[in-house]
Amino acid sequence: TEAEVITPRAGDVYDFAGTVFEVLYTWEDLGEEPIPNINDSSLVMRMTMGNYTVMWLGDAQKQASKNILERYTPDQLKADIMQVAHHGYTGGSDALYRAIDPEILLWPVPEFRYEEMLTLKANAYFNESERLRVTFISGLDDGATIVTTGQTRLKNNIKVDIVK
Repeated sequence: TEAEVITPRAGDVYDFAGTVFEVLYTWEDLGEEPIPNINDSSLVMRMTMGNYTVMWLGDAQKQASKNILERYTPDQLKADIMQVAHHGYTGGSDALYRAIDPEILLWPVPEFRYEEMLTLKANAYFNESERLRVTFISGLDDGATIVTTGQTRLKNNIKVDIVK
């Protein structure tokens, strides 16, 4: 049998065994073709598991950030955990990150690039917040490194190496 193909659209809600995904943004929300920046076509979802919420931003860039902020209030965007957009390079926006106001960041970037990423204007919020904790997930050298910090400046870090 063939599986049903579902095209997610902003406003859709999916419940998988109690884990709820709210679709906040898709490529259709750009309203332009061709798409000027392919990263702005990322699917953006807010996931709720029990009492925790996670914002998945994919590779969303400035236009996606702008569209999301125009459509949703900070209360609708608030999340406990947030995946930093586009590996922290030029994705997302300071205003979007402030609206989401996470306590924990999932930052898919090699650890050695982290300090460089903090200097970018879009990431200014991460330097200002005293309560943020950062988790890196880096897949270099046929393994993964997970680094959890007490603060964004790599103080009091705990390193866990996972080897295949």
